[in-house]
Amino acid sequence: MKVERSIFTAVLLLLMLNLNAQKGEVWPVYSQQQYDVDEQVQITKEYEAKTTCSFFIFINNNEFIHVTDSITSLYKIVKRQKGKAGNDIYTVVSEAGNIYTMAFNKEAKDIVLLSKQKGFGWYYKCLSPYVTPVVENFNK
Repeated sequence: MKVERSIFTAVLLLLMLNLNAQKGEVWPVYSQQQYDVDEQVQITKEYEAKTTCSFFIFINNNEFIHVTDSITSLYKIVKRQKGKAGNDIYTVVSEAGNIYTMAFNKEAKDIVLLSKQKGFGWYYKCLSPYVTPVVENFNK
């Protein structure tokens, strides 16, 4: 009886999570490279590309997180536009208050992050983005 109740509770919890979930896009990252850039966003120094394991996940229409092996960062989208290549370009604010321009390109499977004010950029090479359920509000 206890086992049946535990199974029932687990199934009920999963169903409730799925009912309260929205779809979030996941961008798995396998390679990254940092650049120094000048005020015109021209590369002035290129660092070695590194194999990495991280991901970006959109948790709702206006926010996404970047998860690495050592840190998780939250970004809020404050402006969005379509690039010439059809990619999504966002102006975002990090939880620390830094402003970045980020371009997500599904066709090329890459992400570019630029900070004019801090003078650096990151290039992330990704596996195919996919969609998964995410919980919008953990208090539900």
